Formats: sequence, structure tokens, C-alpha cells
Amino acid sequence: MKKAVRSIHRYFGLFLLPWLIMYGTSGFFMNHREYVNNTLLKGKFAVEVPEKTVPYDGTFPEDAPPRIIAEQILDDLGYSGSFNANINGGRIVFNRIDPIVPRRFVYDPEEKTVSIFRRQLSIPAIFNGIHHRRGYQHERFVDDAWAFSVDISILSLFLLPLTGVLMWRRFGGLRRNGLILLGAGLAMFVMFVVLV
Repeated sequence: MKKAVRSIHRYFGLFLLPWLIMYGTSGFFMNHREYVNNTLLKGKFAVEVPEKTVPYDGTFPEDAPPRIIAEQILDDLGYSGSFNANINGGRIVFNRIDPIVPRRFVYDPEEKTVSIFRRQLSIPAIFNGIHHRRGYQHERFVDDAWAFSVDISILSLFLLPLTGVLMWRRFGGLRRNGLILLGAGLAMFVMFVVLV
């Protein structure tokens, strides 16, 4: 039992390492966004630049929702992948979700054009995009594989402290210090839950 607990703690901890670095880094960028944007990036956290405007004369099913229209346009223009879509002032606006080079598309049905805007590459924006990828609602396998990896990370986050507590209980000399840290962590968590 003791060996199994240590193995679970060790290997799930190793699996979690890149995920904790990624979520910790993106959490820092989001928690200190003003400092990162104004000081480190000089106001260039997520600068969007026009890439191109292309004519588009596609036909759509009658009363097609924005998502169907956006999907067809992305396929036709060679940008297939995960996206979200909505209507804004008669135009279809959709974002191609990509952690490295996200793009925003604006389809104007009256002008029959698609304007494409590209977000300039910045490390905080990349980490922010990765941090917010979620769910199994996407159609591509790679997106579902990402969501499955997040589920494994969630499981690891439960197992790591659980196995840590089990190991801590076996080391007599460290129990007092561990109890103090466990109590402080729980007290802080409860305090923020109550106050927020």
C-alpha cells in the first residue's frame, strides 16, 4: 500500500508538471494583466491586425444559423477548425480558436466580403488561449484529446494532495508542520469562499 501511494504521488506529479507550469504561468498573466500589458508588453497583450479582406459569394441554406455560415466560410477559405460565431449588426462575426495564431472573421452579407483579423503573437496571449481551451463540444479529434488530457490533469490534482496527506501521516516528525500548513491552507480557502 505504501509503495503504491508513493508511486501514484510520484507519477501523477510528474504528469502534472507541464500542466501546472502552463496554468501557473497563464494564471500569473491573467492575475497581473495590467502590469504584464502595460509594463512588459507596452500595451501589446492581444493586438489585432487586419490580415486581408476577400470577396465571398457563397450560398447558404435558408435561415442558416451563424455557426453553419461560419463553418462553411472557414472550410471554403482553408481555416477549418474550432470556432465560435455570433451576429453583430447584421454581420456574422466568428473567431477561429487557435492558441498560437487566433483569427477573427467578419462576414458582411451585403458587401459579400470576409475580413480577416489576426492576433499578433505574444507569449501571454498564447498562454491565455491555451488556458481557456475547454470542453468536448468541438468536432476535431485533437480538441477532444486536449479535453481528455485536461480531465487526466483534474484527476491528478485530486490524487496528488490525497496521496500527499497519506504519506504525510506516516512521517511522525513532520506531522506538526504538515498540520499547520494544512490548517492554514484550509483556513485561507474557507475565508475566501466566505468573503467572495
